[in-house]
Amino acid sequence: MTEKEKNDFIYSEYQRLAEIFEALPKDRFAVVYPLIKSACFMRATLEDLAEIINEQGTVEIYRNSETQYGTKMSAALQSYTNTGRLYANVIKQLYGLLPERSRPVEPASIPPREKTAEELEAEKADRDREAAYWAEEARKLREMYKEK
Repeated sequence: MTEKEKNDFIYSEYQRLAEIFEALPKDRFAVVYPLIKSACFMRATLEDLAEIINEQGTVEIYRNSETQYGTKMSAALQSYTNTGRLYANVIKQLYGLLPERSRPVEPASIPPREKTAEELEAEKADRDREAAYWAEEARKLREMYKEK
């Protein structure tokens, strides 16, 4: 995401959240404003990190010495996980500050849609492909370090 796209995204996210909280009294909105600002930035950051993870994957190969090597969670995924946790906490705080009558429907109260057999089979095929991919990557690593 370019800097302009990120700024536009942050602004549109601010508009969305500010609309939800516009019913608050002005003095209370002044307290909420920094939380909204942080939430908007974190949401844009999560979008950026998601792009990076989609391009580069979720793991990195490391090698510390002749005999110490392997894979680890990518830095982008670690950042995404930490930022996501903080974002969820901020949104939870914001939600708690809303008057009861102004609260949007909680996602947990919406029953999940049941998946079709095709969707379930597609998910299983994806998991099988991913397992095969990682098995092959592990085999390549073992061969690579066995040769040295």
